[in-house]
Amino acid sequence: MRYLKYLKHWIEIHPIRSLIVLLFLILFFTILFYFRKEIKSKLSNYKLQFKINRKLKYLIILIAVFSALIVSFFHFKYKRSNHIFSENTYISKTNHLFGIDISHHNGEINWDEVKKSKHPIKYVFIKATEGKKLVDKRYHYNWKNAKGNGYLVGAYHFYRPNVSSEIQFKHFSSTVELEKGDLLPVLDIEKESGLGKNNLIKGIRNWINLCEFKYGAKPIIYTGRKFYEQFLKDEFSDCPLWIASYSHEKSIYGIEWHLHQFTEDVIIKGVPEKVDGNNFKGDFDKLKELFTIK
Repeated sequence: MRYLKYLKHWIEIHPIRSLIVLLFLILFFTILFYFRKEIKSKLSNYKLQFKINRKLKYLIILIAVFSALIVSFFHFKYKRSNHIFSENTYISKTNHLFGIDISHHNGEINWDEVKKSKHPIKYVFIKATEGKKLVDKRYHYNWKNAKGNGYLVGAYHFYRPNVSSEIQFKHFSSTVELEKGDLLPVLDIEKESGLGKNNLIKGIRNWINLCEFKYGAKPIIYTGRKFYEQFLKDEFSDCPLWIASYSHEKSIYGIEWHLHQFTEDVIIKGVPEKVDGNNFKGDFDKLKELFTIK
């Protein structure tokens, strides 16, 4: 069941890739089914023509398995070491305060290497929880090490609109231990409610109220530009807004934003996968003054 959850999550994050893979699989099995008789006939002839003794068969199998293990070893070693020839530092040269957000999808991060990065990373948002039960498998590791390396850190919850907002907040607050000086909690909203917009708004408002009661401050609302315009616009102006739009800042013109996730292609030493890059509209002192736990 755990792997099915990860698969479902991957499909949600990569819908186009998932569709392409599905189409290839359908095409592959359709071809197999269409030519099944010819394939079966050729395989029968092949067996008659090439009779291989048992020892040789075992040897071929062992060689194949060993080769697969070697390839897998170097593949994952490459992934873990994040063998990057150069960071794309041009991407983080902005007119705002640069930071990143990460989750288990970024792999096992070497925070000592991240600290040496030439990107001007000033803050890090870390995925903590999702729905009513899921805890990001690298949350505790990332939180401890990012904070230990001197970064200003914050945690976010991925909101599931068809799950009780109270249960979701209890799950988040029981997992995340925020201290004075940590960034405000973040509520990541990307999914519609099966019960309609009003139900979605009601649940989000309840989460916000529970957050304010516990931490003394409203959370930061994270969402995509299109989702914001369709569902959230004019609903939560009392909360700081973190908007995702992977293009020029002009794409969010007219939106009163505080944080802008402008790319998902930041290459950082020590991180196996590409990272989301964000701009904060203000300097470091303003970030600490207005967007941290007091």
